[in-house]
Amino acid sequence: MNYPYAAENRLDAPHAYMYAPYGGQDFLAAYGADRRVRLAQHLQGASCPPQGDLKAALSAAARALASGPALGGFSPADGVTLQPLLAALLGVLADGDVAAARPWLNRVVQRFEVSKKLYAAYAPGFRKGEGEARDPARYVELALCLALAHALTGHLQYLSTQLKLVDLLLSLDAGTLRPACPPERLALLVEAELAAVRMLALAEGVTVDVA
Repeated sequence: MNYPYAAENRLDAPHAYMYAPYGGQDFLAAYGADRRVRLAQHLQGASCPPQGDLKAALSAAARALASGPALGGFSPADGVTLQPLLAALLGVLADGDVAAARPWLNRVVQRFEVSKKLYAAYAPGFRKGEGEARDPARYVELALCLALAHALTGHLQYLSTQLKLVDLLLSLDAGTLRPACPPERLALLVEAELAAVRMLALAEGVTVDVA
């Protein structure tokens, strides 16, 4: 069995993920193998140290990208440029304040789930995307927000959207992705995702190797 969701450039061909067939343990094994192969292709021989405490590593990565205005300075009634908003969310999540991040994080997740795109900006009301939607950096930053939010809360919606974002990132060629996502950050995102899936499978009594 193959894992099809990262098989083509998902910026060019977004996947709807509607009515996906149930693949069972074979599908999960194919998913884990596909993640490892694609990660190795992106690393191109670069060595990444073991992540250790994933929650701490995610928090450190989020803090390194946090910048710009405080989250309280954004209003859905105004037009919003997405990247400064994501940077503010990363700062709040790095401090462990999921409650403060949740309203904006849920809005961004909803916009992504509708179109599988992250636009440069959003019009007042935060419904209509504006500008281009091809900058991998925004997808990396939202994936990091979600990985940390899931690590802090265990909320499955965050993991669900994180899976789709990592599909998209690993579907890109290394030359496109690497300027926006250095190897150690990509490895952290994949390791965090695999660990979350492994824990979920264990909780459901499913034995599968996605290591």
